[in-house]
Amino acid sequence: MVRSLTHIINDSDKLFNHLGYDPNKDKFEFDSVVAKGTNDDIRNSIFEFILDNNINSNNLKEEIQKYWLPLDFKKEDIIQCGNILKVFKYLKSNNIKIAVCTSDDRETTEKTLKLLNLNDYIDDVMCGDDPISSKPSPEPIWKICSNLDINIENTLMIGDTISDIHGGINAKCGKVVGVLSGSYDNVDLTDADEIIDSIDDLPGIIELIK
Repeated sequence: MVRSLTHIINDSDKLFNHLGYDPNKDKFEFDSVVAKGTNDDIRNSIFEFILDNNINSNNLKEEIQKYWLPLDFKKEDIIQCGNILKVFKYLKSNNIKIAVCTSDDRETTEKTLKLLNLNDYIDDVMCGDDPISSKPSPEPIWKICSNLDINIENTLMIGDTISDIHGGINAKCGKVVGVLSGSYDNVDLTDADEIIDSIDDLPGIIELIK
């Protein structure tokens, strides 16, 4: 999406810097708005850039929306960071409920879960465009626990961004696990209770807790 905007925003390097994006590595900084924010936060950041740089904004918002995460993506377009299905099957075999708490929009999230055949394993989903504050606020995690009738101290939060980690800490989850497969640059997950390389390592953490 960011690269797609370069034909309407001439100073691409300045835009990349504003969003914390390194085009050579094709990665965003770990503390960038893209890593921490909702889609609305990212869009608002781009609009702020447009206003601050006096760019002609006629129809520019419409252009940005046009290039924003088109919903015609297919399963082969999704890059999985581990064997998610195998991990979910393990969790379910141990009677562990699974919820998704994401800053992404609901429509995109639900389509992704459907394409990956994960819907049967998911007990609840909270998204960035739901009418509730987003991570690192604890509210969406608390809402999930309320929906599923689970005590917060019996939950494990796993995520690959600073918002995930701090959301879990703020909610006072029983355990907060950082995962290093999020493809962000200069990752710092040191506030997590545990750090793992991949989602595939999660069963090992669960076995230690049991």
